Order: sequence, then structure tokens, then C-alpha cells
Amino acid sequence: MSESSSNPSSNVDLGQKFALAQTATELLEVSAPYQRALLRMLAVCERDNIAPAPLVLSLAIELPAKYRDRVERLAEQLKQGVDVVDALDEIPVLPPSVELALRLANQNGTLPALNAALLARYSEIGMYRTSREESNWSKCMRLAGLVFVMTCLLAYLMINVVPESKSMLEEFGVELPSTLQLLITICDYAVKFWFLWLLPLIILLPFCFGAFRRYLRRWNPLIWRQHVDSPSVSRRRSLALFTQSGLSAKSGIEMILGIQPLRRLFKGLNQANDRIEKGQGKWESLAAEKIISKRDAEALALSTNADTQAWLLRWSATARQNRNESQAGVLTRIFIGVVYVALGILVFLACSGVFLTLINIMKSLQ
Repeated sequence: MSESSSNPSSNVDLGQKFALAQTATELLEVSAPYQRALLRMLAVCERDNIAPAPLVLSLAIELPAKYRDRVERLAEQLKQGVDVVDALDEIPVLPPSVELALRLANQNGTLPALNAALLARYSEIGMYRTSREESNWSKCMRLAGLVFVMTCLLAYLMINVVPESKSMLEEFGVELPSTLQLLITICDYAVKFWFLWLLPLIILLPFCFGAFRRYLRRWNPLIWRQHVDSPSVSRRRSLALFTQSGLSAKSGIEMILGIQPLRRLFKGLNQANDRIEKGQGKWESLAAEKIISKRDAEALALSTNADTQAWLLRWSATARQNRNESQAGVLTRIFIGVVYVALGILVFLACSGVFLTLINIMKSLQ
């Protein structure tokens, strides 16, 4: 990375140090373990003036083919003398928010200080950060396993136990208990209208697919429990990065649009840029294109200090993330509660039906 002085943070005031430490924490949280290792490696190379290409290549050898190719191409770019930030711009190895932060720091001359913050915060970041979203999906997966076991037991009960109980009761001239008859009726309807059970899943699939995919990603050893922000949270944190850097709205928007993943995330940014060029306020333009909320825009317009605006954007991102996770947690608890009640009713009907069947047989023997 760029040449640094003996003390990378000597030209950075206290406010900037705090902002850089917060930025470093966010960048490490959204990075996978191998991406954290790459960031730390590049930071150490920049600090100690070590050629990064051989070390990056040694990291690539340890990775599976899916990730190895990009890291090897990065090492080749570095070997040819390409600047680290330029090489990372060309080869998408890191998350887009990390790439944006490095590009901004390189442009503002605070890259050595950001590297120092990354190295200082590296050991403090939990490698296995668990969000409420992951906890909700873990509960749903356990519930799915329980439902599968209960379905198998009920199927065995209906196929083997109930027919034998019927024949035994017919021999003794005893009717089936009402609870067992109700259980048989429920199971018959469940088999007859099986497609209705899939209808709620089909309806919810578009809304839950992204979250479920993020849950499955946690089982990949190379991206073990990597934290993935929602689009609205990512947009606010990316805006906080370029606001904190002091760039003009036009320069910040051009930089965001230059990163392909971020360009997909900020779908209305071109239209917002057109509004700004026509004289409309920056935050008002972003709110008009639904990049941020109107409430956020009103709060941001009250301040002219870049650090305060960046803090407000980060606070809004954190509040939105907590709200989303809380809402998902409430819905998950309601869904799990309903399923548990339904399973409890079936278990009660099955147990009482079998028990009452035995009692009726014993009564008939007397």
C-alpha cells in the first residue's frame, strides 16, 4: 500500500482515530475469515515495507479453487508492481464496502492509519459472530427436524398400529375412541390435501430466500458465519464511509458507481445524482430515490458536519438492522409457537387414542 511514516496515525486527530476504529470494526465484521487474513497481511506488509505478492500467493495456495483463482490473480497484479488498492479494484476479492473504504482512505491519505486501526481491532473481532437472524434459522431448522420425526412416527402409527387396533376392536365389538377417530380424520385430510401444506412455503419462499441463503453460507468453512448486512443497512454504511471522508456528493457517487456490487445495491443512485446536479439537496435526492428514508434525510440535513452525518448514518444502519432482526424474531417465535401447538395436539390425540384403545379392550375382556 502507499508509503507510510513511522507513526501512521501521527497526522490523524482524535476524532478521525475514533472514526477509523469504528470503520475498521465494520470492515472486519463483514469480511470472511480468509478476507480478514488478507487484510491483515496487506496491512502488515504496508507497515513493515514488505513485498506483499509472495505472501498473498502463499495464502492463495491454502484456498479452494473457487477462491484461489482470484487471490492468485491479485498476487500476479501485485508482483507486476500494481498498487494494492488499484489491484483490489480490478479483482473483487474483498466485500464491496471494504473496497470502498480502502479506496477512500487511499485517496485521502489515511490508508496507513486505517491499516493501523485494522491491525489494532483484528484480535477484538469475534470470529464467530452470531446474529439473531442466524439464531432464528437455527430454531427453524431444529423445528423442521422435529416435524420430520413426528411425521415419520405418525405415518408408522397410521400404517401399522391403527389398522391392527381397528381389527382388534372389531373382534371385541368395541368402537374406536373418539380421539383416535379424530386423529385418523386429521391424517386423512392431511394426506388428501397435502399440497395445501406446501402453499405457505411457496408464498414465503421469495421473502425468506435471501435470509436462508445467508444461513447456509455459514456452513462454508471459508466464510464461517460471515456477517452479511441487509441492502438497506449496507447502503447506509457505504454512505457513511464517503460522508466521513469529506468527499463531495458527486465524487462519492462516482466512486460508489465505480464498484459493480455497490452499483447493484444503489439502484437509484444515477437518478439521485441527476437531482443533485439540478440543485436539489443531496439527502433529499437520496430519500426521493428511496436510498435512505425521509426521516434520515431530515436528520442529516440538520447537520453540516461530515463526522456527525456519518455517525447518524451508522446509527440509522444499526437501528434498522436491530429492528429487522427483532421483527424477524417475533415472527419466528409466533410461527414456531403455532407449529408446537399443532404438534402437541397431534401427540395428545395419538397418545390418548392408543391409551383409550387399550382401556376399551380391557373393559371388553371383563
